[in-house]
Amino acid sequence: MKVDRIENYKKLQDLRKSKLIVYVTGDRPGMETQIHPEILEYFVDHLDPLGKVDKISLLLYTRGGNTLAAWSLVNLIRQFCKEFEVIIPSKAQSSGTLISIGANTVVMTKQATLGPIDPSLNGPLNPQNPQVPQNPMARLPVSVESIKGYFELAKDDLKIGSEHELVQVLLSLSEKVHPLVLGDVYRSRTQIQMLARKLLSKQIVDKAPAIPNLSNIRNPFGISA
Repeated sequence: MKVDRIENYKKLQDLRKSKLIVYVTGDRPGMETQIHPEILEYFVDHLDPLGKVDKISLLLYTRGGNTLAAWSLVNLIRQFCKEFEVIIPSKAQSSGTLISIGANTVVMTKQATLGPIDPSLNGPLNPQNPQVPQNPMARLPVSVESIKGYFELAKDDLKIGSEHELVQVLLSLSEKVHPLVLGDVYRSRTQIQMLARKLLSKQIVDKAPAIPNLSNIRNPFGISA
């Protein structure tokens, strides 16, 4: 099976006229892995023997992970090639989508999917996972987009509009999610906007207003300073 897979990789490399690197993160229950800064050293081990080449194709399957690691990976690969291509057979979600934004070319199958750049924050201050009561250290991941969606629900569906009411919504949320985690959510969201804009700016030749000024986007909580 491994021999067949390697043979297929060689055929794909010849077809794309490039040097192929394969990066897969697991999503089977109990075997989940994510894009992580530790991968950079492993990529260097593969890239150094290649040296500078005309084109590198990254065959990518991932549900996401660390956004700064994705940003760093794009910049690392670009040091070794004139053209960077991402091939997506199935999923390149969240930080995988960020990597794809940084490529010159994205090749996708008919069933391949991208997704919102929506990392989940994991840390010791996250809410405890009620499904694992026997492990008090088990924590629930906090989705950046879920926090934003909570405030949009309050404003759009529940018609909560005044600053005082929105502050009460924030205070109520902070009783469930630690305030420092909420701060990390805001920092992560603004970081995502900055990284995506920088990667897109490298791909667009026409400097007309094709890239929005993300600095004008209101903060994810919708509360004025």
